[in-house]
Amino acid sequence: MVNELTCLQVAFGKGNTKCHEICWRNVRANWRIRNYIITNALPLIKKIERETRQEIGIVSEAFFSNPTITERLIIIGQKYNDNDKILEEVIRTVTTISERFGVKTQIVYDFLISHIESKNNKIKFEIASCVPLLPQFDHYDKKWEYILSIPKIPPKKYSIDIFQRVIKRRIA
Repeated sequence: MVNELTCLQVAFGKGNTKCHEICWRNVRANWRIRNYIITNALPLIKKIERETRQEIGIVSEAFFSNPTITERLIIIGQKYNDNDKILEEVIRTVTTISERFGVKTQIVYDFLISHIESKNNKIKFEIASCVPLLPQFDHYDKKWEYILSIPKIPPKKYSIDIFQRVIKRRIA
């Protein structure tokens, strides 16, 4: 039997169409994160993140709109909580899935909120681009403090754009 992570690597990498379809089916049905260390998590997460930004098709929409996929990515992020590069890629992937495929679950919100005070500016920026737009953010105690702090996150040019988008959405 093919290891699920190997199957994910084939599904997100180059391969023939038949293998690609079989792997997608296997991933959708059997992807489980077990208690073993994923030795090449960063390249795998990067491939998944690239795939989330590709043109949306029936297969990718069905795959990424499943909240279980995002929850399992969050498990990887929690497992590598001390590795900023992997955590940054997981957060970028989760925010992309949340925005493009409408996965706005409480688990996604809780994961992003747990990293809202990160020292890594790239992580802060990714969280700022997504968290204020989630429906659960309406109940966040420090909502306005956080919104007002968004323009201070480097790169400031883009943070100001995010800030304006959040304010427009709050007003409308």
